[in-house]
Amino acid sequence: LVEVMDTNIGRIIDAVEKKVKYTYQKVFAGSFWVANHLAVNPVNPDIFAFSHEGDACYVPNRIWLYDNTQKRAWNAMKQETDGDNVLLEFIGHELWAPSGRGMYYIKYNGSEKPSGIGYLDLDTGNKKVLYSAFPYWHCTASMDETMLAGDTQPHPNVGLSKVIIIDTKDGSETVIDTVL
Repeated sequence: LVEVMDTNIGRIIDAVEKKVKYTYQKVFAGSFWVANHLAVNPVNPDIFAFSHEGDACYVPNRIWLYDNTQKRAWNAMKQETDGDNVLLEFIGHELWAPSGRGMYYIKYNGSEKPSGIGYLDLDTGNKKVLYSAFPYWHCTASMDETMLAGDTQPHPNVGLSKVIIIDTKDGSETVIDTVL
């Protein structure tokens, strides 16, 4: 089976029979209505993640999961707000941990500190920023999750971005290159 997401519609497609088996549609209210960034769980292909897409400063509760066996979607991570319901965490560029038990995400600069690479444990619902030495923009994980690679938000004056390797065993964050 292949999962495909077009704007707000997830389709489960049987590649052998060449037909749609199930369609799921999620529509978000307001200015930021798009659901996208589909990612299949690397261990359980019946679970996939998608995002409430839009400006990270205004989109709450970005990370969503869908269980194809239960035909059910839910918000996987509640983002922090203040007493006036103003968003304090700006989240994006989420991806599955190779174990399939959690998701890495970027908590962008401008969020309530700390910002950096975070991890959402899907078994417990706990979230935590793990690496915060740089203004991260993207990240990815090795299959055994002992190494992460990340890049930074481009510097506003010169447009340079750093490429960083993170050793998850000792917590070191090492710049290996700076690029335009």
